[in-house]
Amino acid sequence: MADAFFKKEEYHLRFADGEVKTMMNATNSCWIVAILNNEIVGCIYLKWKVVYSNNDKNNKNNTDSIHGHFSSVSVLDSMARKGIGRTLVKAAEDHVINLGKNNDSSNSNPPRITIDCGVINLREDLFKWYGNQGYVN
Repeated sequence: MADAFFKKEEYHLRFADGEVKTMMNATNSCWIVAILNNEIVGCIYLKWKVVYSNNDKNNKNNTDSIHGHFSSVSVLDSMARKGIGRTLVKAAEDHVINLGKNNDSSNSNPPRITIDCGVINLREDLFKWYGNQGYVN
């Protein structure tokens, strides 16, 4: 159960199996997982969009910008407040930043990197938490 504040059982799962499979197979996306002692203790979903100059996807030098979006940050209740969520957000940010670095280094204008996140608006406590990570709404 990702969010204990949802008291009704029908809210315990955020995604149906088919939705997770679709997310796993989507282009320009990934799940990042935190593993401790061979157990998954948290995860975050990341997707990104690369915008190319002149719509030339074949030339990495023409990358204008990369926009990352993460959501579905989940940490086991037993592992809460141990920095796992913060580490997952940092891993997502690093992944998007590295996508920009992986463009041809001869590009004199590196791509603009932006990252945003999706938050369940019923969890007002999350807005402060993301604010502490440097995000604004």
